[in-house]
Amino acid sequence: MNSSNYYKTINIKNEYWDRFNPLSVELLKRLAEETDAKIVITSSWRFFR
Repeated sequence: MNSSNYYKTINIKNEYWDRFNPLSVELLKRLAEETDAKIVITSSWRFFR
């Protein structure tokens, strides 16, 4: 959903990775809509505190 290449195009340091590439988001949305897929988001950030 985000990459160093995307961050280079918007001229922001990628140290926080807090923005998603809008093209990637649109493609994922389209894939989910066309296949009736469900998207599950998980994170392990809390284990590294």
